[in-house]
Amino acid sequence: MNDQQSQPHAHPDFLRAIAFRPSPRNPHARLISIMKRHLACLLVLLPLFTAAPSHAQDPDLIRLPPAEWQIHAADDPACATSGSTCIWHHLQDSEIAYSTAPVLWIRNDVVLTPAMQSASQLSLFTNEIASPYEVYISGHRIGTVGDMRTLRGPWDSNRVFSFPTSLVQDGHVLITIRLTPLLGTSTSGSRTLLLGTPAAVHDAFLSDTLKEFAAQWQHYLCFFAVFCVGVFFLFLYALDRQSTEYLWLGLLFVGTPLRRFFELATLVPMGFSNSAGFGFYNVLDPILFIANIEFPFAIIRRPVWKSFRIIQAITCLDLTSLLFLLPVSILSVRALSAMIHVISVIGPVTSVAFALTPLAYLVPLPACFRSPRPEMRWIGGAIAFLFIEDFTRFLDELNASGDVHVPSIPQAFPIGALTFDLRAFAYLLFALVMLVAMTVRFRRMQSRNREMESELEAAQTVQQILIPETIAAIPGLTIESAYLPATEVGGDFFQILPQPDQSTFIILGDVSGHGLHAAMTVSLLVGTIRTLAEYVNSPAELIAGLNRRLVGRSTGFATCLVLHITHDGLMTIANAGHLSPYLDGVEIPTEANLPLGLTLDVTYPETTLRLDANQRLTLLTDGVLEATDTHTRELFGFTRMQEISRRSAQHIAETARTFGQNDDITVLTLLRA
Repeated sequence: MNDQQSQPHAHPDFLRAIAFRPSPRNPHARLISIMKRHLACLLVLLPLFTAAPSHAQDPDLIRLPPAEWQIHAADDPACATSGSTCIWHHLQDSEIAYSTAPVLWIRNDVVLTPAMQSASQLSLFTNEIASPYEVYISGHRIGTVGDMRTLRGPWDSNRVFSFPTSLVQDGHVLITIRLTPLLGTSTSGSRTLLLGTPAAVHDAFLSDTLKEFAAQWQHYLCFFAVFCVGVFFLFLYALDRQSTEYLWLGLLFVGTPLRRFFELATLVPMGFSNSAGFGFYNVLDPILFIANIEFPFAIIRRPVWKSFRIIQAITCLDLTSLLFLLPVSILSVRALSAMIHVISVIGPVTSVAFALTPLAYLVPLPACFRSPRPEMRWIGGAIAFLFIEDFTRFLDELNASGDVHVPSIPQAFPIGALTFDLRAFAYLLFALVMLVAMTVRFRRMQSRNREMESELEAAQTVQQILIPETIAAIPGLTIESAYLPATEVGGDFFQILPQPDQSTFIILGDVSGHGLHAAMTVSLLVGTIRTLAEYVNSPAELIAGLNRRLVGRSTGFATCLVLHITHDGLMTIANAGHLSPYLDGVEIPTEANLPLGLTLDVTYPETTLRLDANQRLTLLTDGVLEATDTHTRELFGFTRMQEISRRSAQHIAETARTFGQNDDITVLTLLRA
């Protein structure tokens, strides 16, 4: 084999044209060059919008469609010559993509036209072969893309190979291509390969590209609109992080056009290598499949079923294609070949997972159609429409494979010079319906959030009135308080009520839950406490009255500790499910009993003791004990509480908050002079 002939020779004007790079160095000349180039493209495109595409007979060019090629699924160097013993058969649609053979040979014996035979040099333009491959002309290797030995890139599906006509034999030229299918990423090609003189191949490529854009401009316009809708959904998610449906819809509507863009990059030079496009494409694929499963469940605010989690995990196997971008020093050829074999064996499982992904669309339909909100019914209709489109497209692909024949809706149909892609219009319609419906839903939820914020502000105002900011001076007692709610409206409460006989009621409690409901329960209890304190002298009677008031009036419950202390330090305590107080660092044993609001059939015994001079009594809620370290997940606990129980109320509360506040924190300390 001639070493000089083994090197590819590209027509310089052709490569300059398909790269779309203006050559002037002067910035003004560069701008003028770009404007001229865009104007020339526009002038070429205008007649194509009204004229049907056709390929006129060119004596300097031969088109080689996939149907004219033959394939051999084995690696035999003799396949590059016409006298080989390789077994050939006609290439079928997508046969390369789904082949499990490590190496494939495809060939085409072409009879040249007289004009091509008389030329000094010919060019072969290949496309849509996204894998390492070698090109042979009459047994002579004229060029390679990527590295067949290491199975690594960079590779480029659009490549022109030039060779002298001295390789032509009796007016025939045998073209053979040796390639490695990379995990189904190679395709047999929907566009033909081009063989002819360099100038003819150059003109044919530009003409075919422009005609394809002219025939499918509405296709790209639809996906651009879908992309814009996706950006808007991501913006909505930035405003409302709780609504994950905006995130998944945004990824779906942004990722689908990007996926189409990287598919287009295998046909037209976009300024980056096919290796980069290969990496982006294979990252987008599993993201889109995950988003297709996540967004139906996010719309109805339900967790994804385990069966669909398994499907998501299987679809992520598509990321293994990125192994081809690793250098040999990280992943050897033997290890890569073993992984390819394993992945090819489980390939049918991945295909089934891909086919089952659209079934997730059926999950939210009952909830959407039963919803009284109009936007939910619109969302359900849009999801059902997208499911029908995906299902009919799946049937159309089965028919195209030739394995089965079932009735389906054609996915692409020509109208004059245009070729309409049903999927592009289906995604645009789905995106627009979802945009309107989700925008209405977003505005309704924002209005609801504003109403809730207004209600919380009102509840917070009420609670600030009910929780005393200053404590009245009580002769013989020094009382300190610390109140640190976990949210805007907490469930803790306390009251300090001096009595006419110079005694004092001190009540500390904790209502289950947070927010507006807890605030309303607190207001009910505080009102009852102030009323009962005027008529009773016993903590047991007061706490029993609170229980009667709460039973049947609230879905939750409340813990409460009632303390009655006389001017000489005699204390009487009744406890309803609350934490016992600490006296000089020692926990006072009290009978906790049931919390308030559960049942009427309960009595609350009393505990009596005396608070002597300079002794400190500490009362607290469970927010202190349940403070949790964010790193170790360790609770604050009784031991730490006992160690600091002699400190001031503010010190205890701040220590618990610093440790890791999870609940409302309230601390009261009493010191007798």
